[in-house]
Formats: sequence, structure tokens, C-alpha cells
Amino acid sequence: MTKQVSSYISLKSLGMKRVSLISVSFILIAIEAGGILMPLYGQKGNPPSIYTDKVTNIKGGTAHCGGIFGKLIEKPTAYGVCWSTSPNPTINNQRTIETKPYNSFGEFGSYVTGLNPNTFYYIRAYGTNSYGTGYGVVKKIKTLCVSDIANAGSDIFPACNSSMTTLAGNTPTAGMGKWTVVSGTATIISQNSPQSVVKQLAVPGKATLRWTLWPCLESYDDVVITTTTCHCALLSTFPDIDGNVYHTISIGTQCWMKENLKVTHYRNGDPIPNVTDANAWYPLISGACCDYDNTPGNSTIYGKLYNWYAIDDPRKICPIGWHVPTHDEWTTLARSVCTSNTCITDFPYNLTTTGWNGMDEGAKLKETGTAHWISPNAAATNCCGFSGLPAGSRIIYESNGGFSGSNFAYINKSGYWWSATNYNQFYAWFNSLNYQTSAIGSDYSFNGICKHAGLSVRCVKD
Repeated sequence: MTKQVSSYISLKSLGMKRVSLISVSFILIAIEAGGILMPLYGQKGNPPSIYTDKVTNIKGGTAHCGGIFGKLIEKPTAYGVCWSTSPNPTINNQRTIETKPYNSFGEFGSYVTGLNPNTFYYIRAYGTNSYGTGYGVVKKIKTLCVSDIANAGSDIFPACNSSMTTLAGNTPTAGMGKWTVVSGTATIISQNSPQSVVKQLAVPGKATLRWTLWPCLESYDDVVITTTTCHCALLSTFPDIDGNVYHTISIGTQCWMKENLKVTHYRNGDPIPNVTDANAWYPLISGACCDYDNTPGNSTIYGKLYNWYAIDDPRKICPIGWHVPTHDEWTTLARSVCTSNTCITDFPYNLTTTGWNGMDEGAKLKETGTAHWISPNAAATNCCGFSGLPAGSRIIYESNGGFSGSNFAYINKSGYWWSATNYNQFYAWFNSLNYQTSAIGSDYSFNGICKHAGLSVRCVKD
């Protein structure tokens, strides 16, 4: 609709009052921009007349705006919207350059991106022709405040004897973050850096640090740093009687083998029989070992499988200075990687608690990725370096109160490790990890496992 209005010019720089010049017909209304009441009517020799449309769809980092041209005498060479955190933005600030043609009414839209959340901006439309750039009225907006969820990263287990580490908090999309010490001894080098270095940690000890994000809804998350002394001393590798070499890892107060046992001889040199026949395996009440699926290549990666009679043999299966861990020693390992408030109740020193225990302790003991574990390998971090592998087992079939056969099962899905602790005539305690859970399994009879079954072995230092 065409309206009759009076066009005015405000000569503020000259200190003059507004003077009515002439009544003209033009589309829409007169808009004051930069001190001038401009008609939306193009005149030859002038930049385009343009109106800034309403700013809509304002979010944390984006918004939508646009413009409407007055009657164009000369087609614009560029147009869009420009914005700044200071008043009166120009094309020298941030801007869009539209490539899509404006419609028959002279209207166009622009998507504004790259804005900072929770920030005031000034935005207006512009149009450029050979005579210069014309601007619409300035609109002031405030972007939304985006609430990030703080993530302090996985619990950290620095190398033994180390009193420093690097944090791994998430970077906020808006606002700031800050590290603080909740408990323990620690010096945070850069409190506002998500990846700050932490020094002067007590060794051994635990420190809890908190990563807090603001200014929207405050969010925080804690990370526990557990430091240990080197109980493996200077022993980084050692051989067994067959010459297989194992790496060591200090976890808590213990020194563990980092790989599963592969030995085929007892400590005194006597052979551990390698039994391949399923019917010969299950009735045995003496020590035996085997390769998973009777494939030697599996033992290269996952180690041998042993029945519990090899564990209990007085000739000893672990190298001198090492032994098969007891059920309590496995419990100590679990407590060493536990950082919750329920470690004592989740991992008690008793011979009655069975099943999947804890929250993420198993994830801390599993090798990461899916090179050996099948997906999802739930939450695996291997943050303490135990590198547990899913070697599977040689399970025993039970029927009519007795045993009727054996079979290989669960490789790439589960790892089972014997303890040296007896339960009764038929069963002994073992621990397990599984691809579907981040907890630690502890039991004496599960999935066809009894003393006749073939499981993996890890040795712990005397």
C-alpha cells in the first residue's frame, strides 16, 4: 500500500532543526538511521535505500535477519546484513553477502552465524551500488546463553612416582571454566584452562579436582587423580622360564604383569601338558594348558588358558618373585582403581560377594578400542595400564551332577583370570571383564567355569 508521508532530513551536524522538504510517495515508512530520516525511495546518484527487517530465530550463535529495498534506480552490487558488538556496524565489520536474488518486493533474508552466546550485538541491513553503501536502521539483539555440561574427563592415573599430570576438561562454547581443588594436594597451573597442567601432587595419594562452567546454569564435574609409588622398582620387563618377556605396571600398592601368562613349564622346568582334545581336558585333576581354539596364534596375543590345577600346583606357574594373585589381591586391585564413595562396599574383602561389582573399575582395566574387544567395549579407558584382553575361556559342560565335555567360548567378548583362592572341591575364585559392562566380575561358578575350565593368568609381584 502506498502512503503519503513527509520526508525529513535531520541536519544534526549543523545544529539545525528538522525542516519539511517535500511530500513524496514511497513504499513502507521512513526510517531514521545514523541521524537521517531516509525515505525508502531510490534516487539516482545515491546509495540504495534499505530497511532492516526484524531479527528472528536468535540462538546462542546464530540469528536471522534481512532487508527490504526501496524503489531501486540502480541494481545493488552487494547486499546483506552487517553486525558488531559496537553501535552502527558497517560492511567493514562482520557481514553476510547474499547470492540469492531478492524477491519482487525487494525483500531478502540472511542467516547470521559465528555469534558468541550471551552477548549484545548491533545488526542492520546494507546495500551497495556504484555510489556507495546504504544502511537500514540498527537493531540491538542479545544472543541466548548456552548452558554447557561440564566434563572433567576420565579419572587419571599418572605413571608411578609422578607428581604431575595434564587435565582434560571440555572447552565451553560460552562463558568460562575454572578448576578448583576439592580434596588432596595439587597445584593447578592455569585454573581457567581445560587442559591445565597439575603439579605438586602427593605421591602416593589421591586428589579430586573440579571443573566448573558458567555464566549460564552452573555445571561442574570432578576428576580423581591417583598417584602411586613404583612398586615394580626398576623392573620394567622380566622373562618366564620359556623366555617369554612381560612388561610390568604399578597399580596402587601392587606390581602386576601387563600381559597374560604364556608359559608352558612350571618354575622348576617340568612341562605343563598342552591338552587339545576336549574329552581329555575336562576330566583332568592335574595341571594343563591350551591355546584358545587350539590355535597357537591366539596365545601370542591373548596368552595361554590354564585349568585351576595348574594354578594350585606346588611347582608354581609364575616366575620366581611372582605369584598368582589371591582373591583379596584382586580386590586390592579393584579398590586401587576405584574412585567412588562406595569402594569399600563394592569390593569387600570376603568370600561371599559375587557378580558384577563397582561402576567403571572394569573399564579402567580393559584395553581400549575394538582391535581385540568387540564393540561397544563399554567405556574402556585402560587408564591404569592393566590392558585386560578378552582371551575367552575353555568352559566345561555340566550334566547330572558331573562334567561331560569342554568347549572354547567368549573370545573377544570376555576375559577371565584365575585367583589362587579355593572355594570348594569343584570351584575356585576368578575375576572377569566383559565387552558390555564397565564393572568387574567376581565369582567362583559362572558360564560353565569350574576348576576344570581354562582361564587366563596374570601374575603379581611378591
